[in-house]
Amino acid sequence: MPGSNVQPLRTSQVDDGSHAPILTRLITPPPGMSNEDAYATERKVHLRLLIENLFKLSAQVARILIEKLGPIEDFCGAVFDKDEEVKEVVVHVAPREIAIESLGDGAWGSETRERLQVPFLPDRLDVIVESQMMLVLASCEVFPAFPVTRAQAEAMNLPAQLLFAKGEAFVSVGEAQVDDATLLDAVDSHNELVEDSMEEIFSEAVKAMRKHDLRQCAGVVLALGPEGHAVTVVPREMARKLVAHEPLLARKLDRPAREFTTHGGDERFGFPIVVWAKGHVSVQMRDAPKKANDIARELRE
Repeated sequence: MPGSNVQPLRTSQVDDGSHAPILTRLITPPPGMSNEDAYATERKVHLRLLIENLFKLSAQVARILIEKLGPIEDFCGAVFDKDEEVKEVVVHVAPREIAIESLGDGAWGSETRERLQVPFLPDRLDVIVESQMMLVLASCEVFPAFPVTRAQAEAMNLPAQLLFAKGEAFVSVGEAQVDDATLLDAVDSHNELVEDSMEEIFSEAVKAMRKHDLRQCAGVVLALGPEGHAVTVVPREMARKLVAHEPLLARKLDRPAREFTTHGGDERFGFPIVVWAKGHVSVQMRDAPKKANDIARELRE
């Protein structure tokens, strides 16, 4: 549709941290649908469907990377909504060339195929979302959780604030099964743990801002089994040591914090959180208020 190509074929070879977690690359509505209705449907249906299934996509990406089948850019995701014939949402990640070949003929398929020929950005997954006879192609950040081996755990360089928790945090480490269900359970648990820890993360962030620019910091959350969890906020280079064995996670900490303004006018920036739970490690993302960080920086100066 006219004006539907929301993003160009590719913006750059490097993700400089400025891109939103989900970017719409293409909208292909059914014949007769107005642009206004198409954009409304994309927001209310397709992007919501993508967000609801993002962790399922992330789990499949984790398995692909663990099995060393190739980089994320070699694959594409698909989320197909349920309908009268298919009673459950279908979520799948497949090699890019297979995704391209599976698209039908006609303008709908040919324009999508053209977009899929070139990965949008490194470390991001192109995803086709289909619902209500309309297709949306989006580029999204994924949040895989990777199993940690005993050797990796023993070599882990924890921040000094969390050394007391090392023994308890490693209890769950073992030979984890590499299947989509286990990897999905891990990332779901990591997200839930971050949500449960937000008050403590905020408290630790306030302490960290006395010495550091919070945009250069990351949260760290360790699950301690029945004993609860441990939380701290440290400079990114320190947090990076926890994920150095997983290049994808390390690169998440290498990218500059994304600064943005919400629809309500609040200025915020992306804040990464390293999570260790259920024998897996991941980097989750939340956002932090820019104003509070700016005030703290002025006070330090």
